[in-house]
Amino acid sequence: MTALKNHTITQIDTGYKHSLILTEDGSLFGVGSNEYNQVDNSTIELHLEPVKINISLIDTTIRKIIVGRYHSTLLLSNNTLASFGDNIRGQFGIGNNENQRLQAFMNTSQLFENCKISQIATYFNHSLFLDVHGHIY
Repeated sequence: MTALKNHTITQIDTGYKHSLILTEDGSLFGVGSNEYNQVDNSTIELHLEPVKINISLIDTTIRKIIVGRYHSTLLLSNNTLASFGDNIRGQFGIGNNENQRLQAFMNTSQLFENCKISQIATYFNHSLFLDVHGHIY
């Protein structure tokens, strides 16, 4: 895994056919199927080696990576979410079921009535969001 050679891994999460890797310096990598752009915005191909995911983050950092079957979600330090990949069952909670490319940012304060998301769980075709007050969305 040449791309990760000089990086210290701090988080990893896996979906059905893909994984995301977060490193100590905030770099994000993906590996596996990219059928729904759940790894990056490149061609829809299989990434056999980790590829660096270029994501433009201004005044924020990735706090947590969460991976579902064919979708990925990033919880950012400014309380926004970035979700990308398969959204056919509306697993992003954005009011539609259109697949999203990388950087389909969601401002959680608009979607979840000014709550602060503390945890995210994903599975097959769904996502759950838990706020600091114990409310689930």
